[in-house]
Amino acid sequence: LSASKKLRLKLNDVSERGVLKYGVQSCHRRLASQDSELPPLPKRPDGSSKLLQRSFFERLLAAQLDLQTSLACDVSAAQNDIRHLALEHLLLLRVRSLDFNTSSSSHEAHNGFLMKLDQQLYEQLANRLLAAAGVILPASRSAERLHRLGFQTVLVSGAVAILSGNMAEFPPSGASSPSSRKGSCSSQPSSSGSPTALQLNREADEPRILGEASPLPRCWALPLDAELWPEHQLALLSLDADADAPPRLRLLPRALDAAEAAEKLEAWCREELEGSGVAVIFDRSRERRLHWEISVLFSSAESGGGQAVLAEVAAAERATGARAVGIGGSAGAASPLGRELSAALLRRGGASAVEFPKASSTELLSVQSVQSFESTASSCGVSERQSSFTAAASWEPKMRTLSDFLKD
Repeated sequence: LSASKKLRLKLNDVSERGVLKYGVQSCHRRLASQDSELPPLPKRPDGSSKLLQRSFFERLLAAQLDLQTSLACDVSAAQNDIRHLALEHLLLLRVRSLDFNTSSSSHEAHNGFLMKLDQQLYEQLANRLLAAAGVILPASRSAERLHRLGFQTVLVSGAVAILSGNMAEFPPSGASSPSSRKGSCSSQPSSSGSPTALQLNREADEPRILGEASPLPRCWALPLDAELWPEHQLALLSLDADADAPPRLRLLPRALDAAEAAEKLEAWCREELEGSGVAVIFDRSRERRLHWEISVLFSSAESGGGQAVLAEVAAAERATGARAVGIGGSAGAASPLGRELSAALLRRGGASAVEFPKASSTELLSVQSVQSFESTASSCGVSERQSSFTAAASWEPKMRTLSDFLKD
């Protein structure tokens, strides 16, 4: 790697929800082989089913039943069984329900089902990648860590699909044939050349990709929240150009000094790159619209590549405006930015100042709660960004700078 050999790419004003849709389909293709059968539904040691609604899930997975048209009572009764499903089951169910998006009160059970599905999908995805890397997390806040890391993985996977122009390789979410491998993602480009996996609803949702023509980076350096990840400072996510290859993940310990961390990171990059580059995301997203400037450091024979990556990550965190925020995350209440914002709100509003609710990334919020919070925050000049595409979970107030807020 060489600090002097950099490329800047931009993913500008793209719907976070749309990127996550592509990310789910990309992860499904990478982790669920088209030639293999789905794992069997879980059973207890005595042979009885762990699922109380086993027949419901059997019909969903066999494409004999659609979630959208299922009775609310059946959907609600099946929610507790989601935690027993394998990652392949979760990915397939989510791929088939990507186009189901409603805030109608008549679909509260369906929205709750999708919220639980997303939560389990993110956690199991991160857990599988960490297990493959030989990383064991302590029990403290492990679910929250897994959720955030899984979300980051899906989001970056979706961005890679967009940047590589592979969006048309994914079929519509409801187009799987029961006679084929359940949920397989074969190449089905539309006749118009536009993406078939997700028909973007508005012109504003069309991805704006700026940058030189160049091979996409293979590795993505993702900073980790220091409060949430006291043992690790950075995740190196590897996504091969082969869309069927599973993602790989490595975590850089925080206990290493600067020289040791740079040396370890450089060794990892040399193993993974194979002529590609390392991407560092300058994340300026807001209001669930992605604004990414991606710095790509290319491989070379020069040493010091690990230091170059760490320096670029530090620069990205400074540009974001909060320390150790993490891609797809927000400044937490305990972060320097969060404390500064809380103090400013108290000075401005006194006893009537907004008190932000404290919620872990695994808490599920109703659509009404999120909308209520958004309207309250908006009245105080605070922009909020939700880090899950189901109006569901893992959100914290986010503000890039206090200068705009403090203006009269």
